[in-house]
Amino acid sequence: MSGRGSVRKNGATTFLRAVGTSADAARWSASGWVGDALAVDGRDEGVDIDWFWGVVEESAGSRGRLREILQRLPKDAVYKFQDLFLDFATELQDVPYSYFLDPDESEDGLEDVANWVVSQGRVTYQAVLAQPSRMPPHIDVDDPGNLGGLAYEVYYDRFGEPLNLI
Repeated sequence: MSGRGSVRKNGATTFLRAVGTSADAARWSASGWVGDALAVDGRDEGVDIDWFWGVVEESAGSRGRLREILQRLPKDAVYKFQDLFLDFATELQDVPYSYFLDPDESEDGLEDVANWVVSQGRVTYQAVLAQPSRMPPHIDVDDPGNLGGLAYEVYYDRFGEPLNLI
């Protein structure tokens, strides 16, 4: 894990909440809660995780749509989105998931693949976690379905400062 500990800090219970069903994500998206300006601080971690997957679902794999969503959110919510995105992607950047990459794939390529899996939503993420052989062997660096890093851009554009999570 990345050291920030957002996903696994409470052990297996939090991990299971992170990979639960997509029904929660659909419910949050349908309710409009995802698009609202919300204060993430002080929320239960499980709610943060459901909120995160709701944002991903609402974006429908579109960088433009995710940009619109993130531009409506307050500073702390953009930060929380990227923090969770990194936590989920980091989980896929180690053994056994790395075994299923092309043999000549670089560390940057592994990061691109992990980001792409998270970008596809909770159902895809859960499927890869459950069966590492579903990890794509390669994703093009400029794949439009890869939402990784976009929150950094939005954060800098909106707030005039870098989002320091790495």
